[in-house]
Amino acid sequence: MTSIERDLGAGRCLNISGGNRVACSDARTWNSEDFTFDHAWELDETQEEVYAAIGEPALRAAWDGYDVGVMAYGQTGTGKTYTLWGDDRGRDDRGRVDDIAFDHDAGLIPRIGADLFARVERERAGAVVGGSGTGAEVRVEMSAFEIHCELARDLLAPVSSERDKDDRGDHDLEVAKDGSVHGLTARPVASRKQFEGFLAEATRRRAGSAWRRSHVVVRLVLTRFPRGGSGGAPVSSSSAPVSSSGVATAALRDAPPAVSRLTLVDAAGSERSAAGVDSPVNRSTSALRRCVDALAARARSGEAVASIRAITEEDDDDDDGGAPDDAGRDEAALTRVFRESLGGNARSFLVATVSPSDDDHAETLDTLRFAASMRLIRCRTIVNVDPDARRVTALKREVAESARVLEALKKDLSLARVRQTGGAGSRP
Repeated sequence: MTSIERDLGAGRCLNISGGNRVACSDARTWNSEDFTFDHAWELDETQEEVYAAIGEPALRAAWDGYDVGVMAYGQTGTGKTYTLWGDDRGRDDRGRVDDIAFDHDAGLIPRIGADLFARVERERAGAVVGGSGTGAEVRVEMSAFEIHCELARDLLAPVSSERDKDDRGDHDLEVAKDGSVHGLTARPVASRKQFEGFLAEATRRRAGSAWRRSHVVVRLVLTRFPRGGSGGAPVSSSSAPVSSSGVATAALRDAPPAVSRLTLVDAAGSERSAAGVDSPVNRSTSALRRCVDALAARARSGEAVASIRAITEEDDDDDDGGAPDDAGRDEAALTRVFRESLGGNARSFLVATVSPSDDDHAETLDTLRFAASMRLIRCRTIVNVDPDARRVTALKREVAESARVLEALKKDLSLARVRQTGGAGSRP
């Protein structure tokens, strides 16, 4: 609780036990509701502990080729931005950030960047004889944007005009149904320092935005090109052993590249107004909540497949004139960005931040119920491989197998000729 709440004598509505159980009690009615999550932290837990439980497994999954979604959700002032970004030290009097300092208060996003490029360096070390990495080539691209009232704004667009220099930019980017954003800038990132620079740039632009409340999304795209089979130096067609048919056989052992997206969402505050009416920016949060509730209801009923994509397709195919499912109807921009984490092809992590003050009991209970519903949704994930690259790899393997068969036939033919020549020479 804040010092002001303590000074005013506010009570506590939360009780955390066992590291994953939460009880939320209403001081007025004495009613209590119990929840079980994967983790539950008190206020004194460290950023390192949160990263170990959420950030590290999220990055590991993305590194292995899976799409991943991480969202911070909860009432304004409960720690969403702190958990994802870290503290606000280093801001000037206009709220701008000159640098993203990495210390014990660093949030999930800076820690993921630091860990990611430490992994990249280890992979590069594999190209050196005796190195511990595999020698795989890893490419990273970064995008950042904010969403307000269904409009998206690029936070890493090149500065090309005085208006851009004023950090206003354009608000006409479209969030497609698959969660992609048409026209969004994707910056290649080669190092941790460059990553932190782009992160600081996105933070500065958001601080200067006229949109005081918005959802902020940082997306990393990882492309891994395995080299030389299971390890060792990268193999190229110029250095690989070449058979008599001219095929670089060692290079054909390369697997197709795995491409994964790691999407990190800092959602705007989930609270409603005192009158119970959503503000414009909160309508997308409410739409997300309705989608999650609909999916959770299907999961409780034992439905085998419950995803935003499946429900939307059902609504598109519904010809009986009936009302569409809430989940399909309410697919707002925020839901689209996070849709693969809602029963789709992405591993999902939710950080639900709540206030322990009994003054905020209603909002805290609403957030806990949302988190409990999210926990019921099961995603079905596969490693993402470019289908064209997969086909090319399959064709290369066919060529390699054909070359092997051809080599064997040539040897058999040579032996047959030798035998035939030897037999003819022994005749009188």
